[in-house]
Amino acid sequence: MHLFHQDLYYLDYQKLKLDRILLMLLETHADKHLLSPSLLELKEESPILFETLATYFSSNGQISKTAAVLFVHPKTIHYRLHKIESILNINLTNADQYFYLHLSCKMALLIKSFE
Repeated sequence: MHLFHQDLYYLDYQKLKLDRILLMLLETHADKHLLSPSLLELKEESPILFETLATYFSSNGQISKTAAVLFVHPKTIHYRLHKIESILNINLTNADQYFYLHLSCKMALLIKSFE
């Protein structure tokens, strides 16, 4: 199954794994119920913090890898993650909150790619 974006970007559903499920949810407009409003607000008001969080998730929660990708010191990543936790009133060591935020972050990134 394939999806063509308006600008002719080609996505192969078989290779996307979790993103495949998220794309199907987007097509049913379920994102309106699953996206964290506070995360969307963070994305708009503090794009550097949102980028840090998205990179942290794509780096499998590894601080050193996140720091390397963003070309900053690992202590900077710790500081930003604590700031994100404070702003969003969450705890990234809580599995449920981590999962929900990761899911919301992936959906926000997918929505952006289709704008």
